[in-house]
Amino acid sequence: MLSKMFRLLRRRTRFPREGVVLMLATFATDNNLSKNIAQKLPKDIIDTLGASNAVETWLLDLWIVNETLVRTNRGLSDEQVQSLVDGFHVESYREFMRRGLSELDITDLQRRLSDRYTEYREGLSVLLQGGERSPFAFSRVVTRNLFGHETSDPVVATIISGCVASAMFAMAEALKEVLPRTKFS
Repeated sequence: MLSKMFRLLRRRTRFPREGVVLMLATFATDNNLSKNIAQKLPKDIIDTLGASNAVETWLLDLWIVNETLVRTNRGLSDEQVQSLVDGFHVESYREFMRRGLSELDITDLQRRLSDRYTEYREGLSVLLQGGERSPFAFSRVVTRNLFGHETSDPVVATIISGCVASAMFAMAEALKEVLPRTKFS
């Protein structure tokens, strides 16, 4: 579905900011990026980790889109990037409410957002710096938040890093096509 949406967007020469915001919100709310992690983990590891926390899965999905947008701003001003980030979050919250989340759930999600974004950004920074502890720093943060406790299992670290990197690369490719032609007026 996502690639079809991007093909449609590429046909246009210029896109309104609102179209890009909707694309970003769709990426975060429809692709279940963090659920993809749980589906790829071996059953014995899932049995050990337990079920993932729904609010935390949405936070990770929001972070993946937010982080990719911030890192792939393709010549946009800080104000333009912030406009997309703010709009994407608002539209994502609206979509979550359409799917049945209460205002209390949204408030809880917003309350956790800043802390999670910081934790994930720091974990990703360690991962990108390399070294022997790098893949485990990021996977520990993700498993602690998604499943309630940390693990340094190398299989889990590989799956988490691969799923997040794959989602970020797909998003970056789409943004590379869309952002240079976005109208902000």
